[in-house]
Amino acid sequence: MPAFGAAVLAGAVLAAAPGIWDQDALSSRSTTTSTAPLSGPPAPACSPRSAYTDAVLGAPGHVNAYWRLGDSTGSVACESVAHRDGSYGAGAVLGQPGTLVGDADTSVSLDGSAGDVLVASSKALNPSDAISLEAWIRPAATDRAQTILRKSGQYRIRALGGSLQARVWWSPSTYVDVASPPVLRAGVVTHVVVTYDGAAVVVYADGIEVGRAAVVGRPAIASTTNPLLLGKAANDDGDFRGRLDEVAIYRSALPAAEVASHTAIGRGNRNGPTGTTPPTSTTTGAIANSNVLLAAGDIAGCDTHGDEATTKILDRLEGHVATLGDHVYEDGSAAEFSDCYGPTWGRYRERTRPSPGEHDYRSPGAAPYFDYWGALAGPRNLGYYSYDLAGWHVVVLNSNCTTVSCSAGSAQERWLRADLAAATQRCTLAYWSNPLFSSGTVHGPFSPVRPFWKDLYDAGADVVLNGSEHVYERFAPQSPSGRADSRGLRQFTVGTGGRGLYTFGRPLPNSQVRDASSFGVLKLTLNPGGYSWQFVRVAGNSTPGDSGSAACH
Repeated sequence: MPAFGAAVLAGAVLAAAPGIWDQDALSSRSTTTSTAPLSGPPAPACSPRSAYTDAVLGAPGHVNAYWRLGDSTGSVACESVAHRDGSYGAGAVLGQPGTLVGDADTSVSLDGSAGDVLVASSKALNPSDAISLEAWIRPAATDRAQTILRKSGQYRIRALGGSLQARVWWSPSTYVDVASPPVLRAGVVTHVVVTYDGAAVVVYADGIEVGRAAVVGRPAIASTTNPLLLGKAANDDGDFRGRLDEVAIYRSALPAAEVASHTAIGRGNRNGPTGTTPPTSTTTGAIANSNVLLAAGDIAGCDTHGDEATTKILDRLEGHVATLGDHVYEDGSAAEFSDCYGPTWGRYRERTRPSPGEHDYRSPGAAPYFDYWGALAGPRNLGYYSYDLAGWHVVVLNSNCTTVSCSAGSAQERWLRADLAAATQRCTLAYWSNPLFSSGTVHGPFSPVRPFWKDLYDAGADVVLNGSEHVYERFAPQSPSGRADSRGLRQFTVGTGGRGLYTFGRPLPNSQVRDASSFGVLKLTLNPGGYSWQFVRVAGNSTPGDSGSAACH
């Protein structure tokens, strides 16, 4: 069946499919329009307060309606702002495990047929100039179209083949569609937000912008008396099957930083801005719950033994692991991840936070990379995310810029600015594969990532880690233009994970240490106001590796 009833074209205003303006697949439950007031203090919460409910009810986006969907019995879906309660359909199963980390509130499970939540139309559900739609979902499958929420003729979010698709109507015959790349997976919880501010419709998944359509002329959102349907389709979609939780509607567009904050709080990272919390366990070796980060890129291959030597460093050092791209050679295939990476560095998969490299993308779409790492790699097909570790904010970016743009104004760069703006930590570290500065002779400087540097520099970040060039190199703090600057970023290139070694050419300005003689791992010890580093060389090298310490900005 055609997507959306018409051709999908992000950013374009399309003619609406006939017959869907005011026709919903409704049960006999009442759809009388609500007259609940818009002003005054919030009604008593429908379940106990938590950090997440405080974020929603106190959000700058002015929440109009909020269904926690944590009701344990009955047919009423309690609403937390002004008791704009909904009603559960026969296929809704209450009291299911909630989607928020550290929050005892439950969720509702919908069966994809008779399960839904119906809410009568009201002024609160008909904002005209701006809107935000928010939900936490856990789809049981992603093999068909499924409506997440819909107010026919006004707005809709649905899932299709792992993609999130949003629509906002201006009239019965005009609307805008936005579609993301595949970001949903069966059985995996995702935080979904759609915003409209008069200039653009934006789709977020887990705090990261995954779709955007510009809008000309600041058109008003259409108004109808149709009910709001949660999990229930009209005649061109399927019903939602899976868990639905924490649905909210705001009368303005949530800022990107606020979206990221909601994701972080819902993931149990109360003080962090976005992404997922770092792993705290390991399948082998020492427990990784510490203030140590062990980093290297350019790691494994079935025809090399360098990764076996660097794995012995991980065997004896406690710490989280940051991989700086090019995990397995030559093509990042599923077989190579299984047979070549898995037996060495793969033993520490659960305490690793990866970033993708060029060789990971030699398989189409880096599909084996995202399959192997799953949620640890951030949203699928994007590969950028952030987390907090030992009081530091850590940002992971994707420098495969021809596939996931790194340019100023791109979705990734806008996400980075919002993420940094939301961070509250004094110290910030970022890592990705391709270095902006390099004295190496094979790849050299990679200028497309300069926008990353500018955003990090402007935010007062401290450290950048890169791979790609198979050497170890440390730079003095510098600006994005390469000027020595005490408030600049210190870059470490650590392409010494085990896959061959390159040579140096003429040193770039500010290059302080260069080592192309040994495989090894950078050990960073993260402290509240600073950090220390040590390049740990593999066994058999008698010369001590580079070491030092510095304070954060």
